[in-house]
Amino acid sequence: MLFALSRSTQCARTGVIIVSAMTITGCVVGLNPAYRDESTETSDETSGEGQHETGTDGSGDGDGDGDGDGDGDGDGDGDGDGDGDGDADGDGDGDGDDFDPKCNNGVIEPGEFCFEVVDLMQLDKIQSVTAGDFDGDGKMDIGVARENDILVLFGAGNGTFPLALDLAEQNGKYRGAGAGDLDHDLIDDLIVAHEDSHHIFVYISNGDGSFDDPVAHAAGSKPGDLALALLDGDDALDLVTVSSDNEAVSLMLGDGLGGFAPPLAQPGQKDPLRLDLAHFNADPWLDLAVANRDDRSISIHLGSSDGAFELAQIYHLNGRPWSVAIGDLDNDGDLDLAAPLDDADVVEVLYGDGFGGFVGPGASVTVGDKPVGAVTTDLDVDGQLDIVVINADDKSVGISFGDPDSPGQFLPYQTLANLGNLPNLAVILTADFNDDGVGDLIVGGDGLWAMISTP
Repeated sequence: MLFALSRSTQCARTGVIIVSAMTITGCVVGLNPAYRDESTETSDETSGEGQHETGTDGSGDGDGDGDGDGDGDGDGDGDGDGDGDGDADGDGDGDGDDFDPKCNNGVIEPGEFCFEVVDLMQLDKIQSVTAGDFDGDGKMDIGVARENDILVLFGAGNGTFPLALDLAEQNGKYRGAGAGDLDHDLIDDLIVAHEDSHHIFVYISNGDGSFDDPVAHAAGSKPGDLALALLDGDDALDLVTVSSDNEAVSLMLGDGLGGFAPPLAQPGQKDPLRLDLAHFNADPWLDLAVANRDDRSISIHLGSSDGAFELAQIYHLNGRPWSVAIGDLDNDGDLDLAAPLDDADVVEVLYGDGFGGFVGPGASVTVGDKPVGAVTTDLDVDGQLDIVVINADDKSVGISFGDPDSPGQFLPYQTLANLGNLPNLAVILTADFNDDGVGDLIVGGDGLWAMISTP
């Protein structure tokens, strides 16, 4: 099922954009109504063989408005928009830069918001999604962990995924998924967390769209969300995962051949659910942020040279966070946090200080009913990060655009899509699947859905 929706800057800031299974309402990006393509419009200033046409207004321009410029708008500047500034964009400022952007012209223009909505699959119980190039063709693919199944969707580089592969797996619940080059062959491999067996499974890619049989590694009690990164200074990808069963964060150092050392666990908070890695201070070591749902907190673990993490700094929130999104939301060069709180129907923002600490309370953005996931990305290409949210109870995806006039603040929340046919929303991912430089979205629950940019 394919939908297309696009909007201009003005209507996106004031209206609600809704995509549903049956209808689409919203604003279509197009040129300012006052714009005229004079290369195709027949001139009304001359007729016959060089005879000047005289209008009834006495101005000699033939348009009847008396301003002498022949464009019929009465302002005398000849641009046809009636604002008197001479630039034909209709805004009165004379700078000529404010035509509404157009979709599907291949040009990325600040303020445009153009995308297609694609229904990828109707399989249920999707727990995690990840992006990587699993077949070495230079195009982004999607790894999908369902509760009892592992899939790979191979991308065509244009936002479509024509081929799918169902991987060998064992019965039980899969919770987390990640992608990265584990064996230094320049092709991404897939790793998933299997809750019931207390293991992670590594699928090494063969580079041709196939994978070796999975190899299991003990990962502590009931591993969940996970992330891959270079953590200890060597060139082998390492793994971090959370366990809600024993309230721990576990580090597994990679060997560069696709294997991992036994987990090194350190205490976490109550019900650690989602995690992410980023640089929160000026040292070269990645730091860890964990959303602790029942503890109603975000814990920050600063990294060190051996890959281990320091004891957590705890930031208590005004509700239960289901995930944590990271980005420079106030354009000060320091990374900030955005946490969707499912029992408060808001996203709470904490501002980074650049030294590994965070200041709050920051912005509190009202969103949909029971937000369970969020990402930060600049969907309207205005240089200000936006917050995109999935909401479990009203089965919707929505956005709060970053306010370009007040960095770190956000414009009122808007619904992007009502997904009545995609319940139990659980995960959201942003990556560039069509190589246009604009982030795309993947949303999963009882089905998988994509929002692909179409500049």
